[in-house]
Amino acid sequence: TADTVIIATGAAAKRLDIPGTGDGPNGFWQRGVSACAVCDGAIMAKDTQSFVIGGGDAACEEALYLTKFASEVHLVVRRDALRASVVMANRVKEHPKIQIHWNSNVKEVTGGDRMEKLILHSASGEDVEMAAGS
Repeated sequence: TADTVIIATGAAAKRLDIPGTGDGPNGFWQRGVSACAVCDGAIMAKDTQSFVIGGGDAACEEALYLTKFASEVHLVVRRDALRASVVMANRVKEHPKIQIHWNSNVKEVTGGDRMEKLILHSASGEDVEMAAGS
């Protein structure tokens, strides 16, 4: 008999190929960059400007969760609409701590010992540097 059963499905966090988000000396993985708001949000996002990339249900759920800790949550969406369910999308759009950046993507993440800035690139070609993690 077994006292514990662990079901390991092999699911892995999806990492995006964005400069500054990887492991190593030039990356900020686990130094401001994470793939799990539930795992890291209470520690990494407390009283910060936090960012979530995506427009589906998972990204919207993570953004809503981070509002418990972050001073402001920025949802970066590549398109001009959310792919999330109508109910989830409405919750995000109506939340006072969430700002949605439509038609945008993260071009680069920079900083010192920890992530400090993101460069957002809009479909219009404009790059905007934003403070993060502070």
